[in-house]
Amino acid sequence: MDIIALIASPQTCHDSLRAALAAAEVDRDAAITALHVGFDPTKIALSAEEIDVQELRLKDEGTAEQPGETRAIFDNWTKSLGDRGKAVAWREVEGDSVGTLVRNAGLITISRPQSMEARDALHAAVFDHQRLVLFVPPLPQSAPIVIGASIAIAWNDDAQVRHCLAKAEPWLRAAGMVHVLSPSEEYFDSAIALLAESGVTPVTHVIESHQDDLGTQLLEKVHRLGADCLLMGAYRHGEFLQTIFGGVTRTVMDKTDLPIFFCH
Repeated sequence: MDIIALIASPQTCHDSLRAALAAAEVDRDAAITALHVGFDPTKIALSAEEIDVQELRLKDEGTAEQPGETRAIFDNWTKSLGDRGKAVAWREVEGDSVGTLVRNAGLITISRPQSMEARDALHAAVFDHQRLVLFVPPLPQSAPIVIGASIAIAWNDDAQVRHCLAKAEPWLRAAGMVHVLSPSEEYFDSAIALLAESGVTPVTHVIESHQDDLGTQLLEKVHRLGADCLLMGAYRHGEFLQTIFGGVTRTVMDKTDLPIFFCH
């Protein structure tokens, strides 16, 4: 399995790398690549106005203007892992090249995007190549990251969540506990049948909530169950519409303090 840790800034480097390492526990042969995503306006033929805009973005977002700092964080982190760290590769790419590198990844980890390059990379992974993404919020550096000991699934029996379950099968098989959460009992039979194909027997839970606060209720329930991550389909109505009008995916991504598996 190829796992790619997308990194677009020094601030998100540690979380994405630590999540990739934790997720790789299900496959001892997993190969981890740290993919630093940036933009260097001096290397591309752009108009003076476009270069000015990009340089303003870099100054404001703090992405490709500090590649040395990000690489130093990576080097120190891998060194602290000893022999295990030597197996983690490093690559630097510009934003437009991300798609060709993530299309075959078994998993892509990314911390909360703080730059346009990171958002573009996330969009490419989710929409252009439909990869499984592990979205990681800012996490305490002192605490170890556990991925998949107890997984909660937000289930509504649509194509997005079915696709996500298929991609996340290695983590579901390895989980000690799998919970299925849904606003209606009528969806449980399909979830149980699908998980049974992977040898997984879940515990089911009904979430009583109105649609406009389902994301918040979902996160509260996941915490009460003691799950360490959430699995869900993403952007059922498309990223643009959910950004404008809101939606469960947007609410969960904005409010979560737990890692989230998702794909579209």
